[in-house]
Amino acid sequence: MLRRHLADHHYQGKVAVTCRTPEDASTLEREGVDLVLRPFADAAEQAADALTSAMDHIVDVAPDAIGLREVRVTSASPWAGCTIAEIPLRDRFQVSVLAVSRSGRSVLNPDPAFRVLPSDRLVLSGDPEDLTRAAALLAQEDYGEEETPDIAIEEWHMADAAGWHGRTLADLDLRGRFGVTVVSVRRPGERPEPPTATSVLGATDRIVVAGRRVDLKRAHPGTPYGDRGLQPPG
Repeated sequence: MLRRHLADHHYQGKVAVTCRTPEDASTLEREGVDLVLRPFADAAEQAADALTSAMDHIVDVAPDAIGLREVRVTSASPWAGCTIAEIPLRDRFQVSVLAVSRSGRSVLNPDPAFRVLPSDRLVLSGDPEDLTRAAALLAQEDYGEEETPDIAIEEWHMADAAGWHGRTLADLDLRGRFGVTVVSVRRPGERPEPPTATSVLGATDRIVVAGRRVDLKRAHPGTPYGDRGLQPPG
């Protein structure tokens, strides 16, 4: 019903809906809902994952076992996505991966080609001191170099761009010449429209552009670079 109501009003976006039961989810999917969220089911699965691990099973079987340690691999770990063979646990610390817990399931004695994913919990076996060093290795996180992109959005008035009047966006080729993207074209009394290659610019138009600040500065019609290399309009 909701999907049909939105369609009747010409809604073109995606629809995400939450529900409580599997039956409701099936009905919504048949109705064409793009994304069905089940917060209660998702929370239950996460709780089961948090409460069930290979380490729990091992401790149940051998409560007095020593030389074991469980380590969780985070999404920022440099080892996420690596195979066990690529993680230097055995070579550097003489530590072995006894089991891996993932989404409530356990893999015992994974082979060297087993690929470790974010949120996996590895049960390590070895000397306690070696386990401490191995756990520190797996706990490393690498967020990379955080760079703030020098991106800006500007609105240019075509009244300041006499050389651009009567030209199409294809004529200007701002993306090809400067790496600048035209986001929308605004005309007096009209709704903003998405740009097309054939959009012809007039003296009262405004365009919204996005790109690096240095490129926007070079491409601006008020600079000597803005008109350089343009083909005659028409």
